[in-house]
Amino acid sequence: MTTALPLNALRAFAAAARHQHFAKAADELHVTAGAISRQIRLLEEELGQPLFERLAQGVRLTVQGRALAAEIAPHLDGLTRAVARARVKSSVLTVSAPPTFGQEWLLPRLEDFQRQHPDIEVFLDASSAIVPLGTEGGAQAAIRYGRGDWQDGETRLLLREWIFPVCSPTLIPTPLTEPAALLAYPLLHAEWPGGWRSGRPSSRFNAWQDWFASQQVPLGESLRGPRYSLSGMALQQAAAGKGVALGGCVLAQRLLASGALVRPLSDRFNQLSTQAYFLVLPKGPVDAPVQRWIDWLLVQIRQFRETQGEPQETGGAW
Repeated sequence: MTTALPLNALRAFAAAARHQHFAKAADELHVTAGAISRQIRLLEEELGQPLFERLAQGVRLTVQGRALAAEIAPHLDGLTRAVARARVKSSVLTVSAPPTFGQEWLLPRLEDFQRQHPDIEVFLDASSAIVPLGTEGGAQAAIRYGRGDWQDGETRLLLREWIFPVCSPTLIPTPLTEPAALLAYPLLHAEWPGGWRSGRPSSRFNAWQDWFASQQVPLGESLRGPRYSLSGMALQQAAAGKGVALGGCVLAQRLLASGALVRPLSDRFNQLSTQAYFLVLPKGPVDAPVQRWIDWLLVQIRQFRETQGEPQETGGAW
C-alpha cells in the first residue's frame, strides 16, 4: 500500500529549511510559527529522526535535514509549476490580437463565446507586438495582420480586407469622383510595422502611400498629416471630422454601420490589401479549450463574410 505523502508538512519543512527560521517560513506560507513547528514535528515523527537542531538563537538543519531538503526541493517546485499550468489551461485562454482588431471586431463577439463556454475564461492580449506563442506567459492562439510568413507557428488565413477612404459625413457631405480630390483634405495616417525581424519592426508601412499608388495618383512629395500607431486612433479622429482615414471592411465596419463614418468614393476605388488577418497557433496539437475557441472563431468569420457578401474559403481545418 502506498503511504500518503504529508504534503503540508513537506511544504512547511522546505520553507523552514530555506530560511533556517520557523517565523520566516511562517510568513512565506501565511501561517503561524506554531503551525510550522507542529508540521515539522509531525514530519520528524513520521521519519523517525530529527530534521532540525533546536538552538537558543533559532534552528539549524541536521545532516538528515540537509539531505531531505536537497532531495525534495526540485520536486516541490515541479509540483507547484504543474498545478499552475493545469489551473491556467483549465480556466484561462490567452488570445493575442492587434489592438484595433481586438477592440472593433473581436471584443464585441467574445460575449457569445463566453455564453457558449462559461468554463473558459478568455484573456484578450491586445498588442501591436508579436506575442510569443505557447510559452509560459505567452498566448495559446494569436490573430495577426500581415503576409502570413511568421515562422513561430502554424498559420491559417482568416480575412482579407478591402481598403478605402472614410471620413465624417460633415467633412465631405457630397461624394467625390476622383481619388486625387482627397489631397485637398487633411489625411490621417496609421503606420504600423511592415515586417518583423527578431521580434522588432524592420520597416514602417504607410497605407496612404500604398493606396494612392494603387490609384495611379502621382505624389510630388511625402504626404503630410497626423500619424498614429493604431488604425483605431485614425478612425476615431476621422469620425470626429479631423480628416480622412483609410479604413476597411473589417476595422471600419462598426463606425460605418452607425453612420459616424461614410465612404467619400465609390467601390471602384477600393484596394485589396496586400496583408490579411491570420490565425496563428503553436506548432503541434492544441488543447481542448483552444480547439473550442478556434471552432467558434471560424463560425464568426464565416458569418462576417456572409454579411459582407464576399464569402471566402480559408482552406484546411484544425
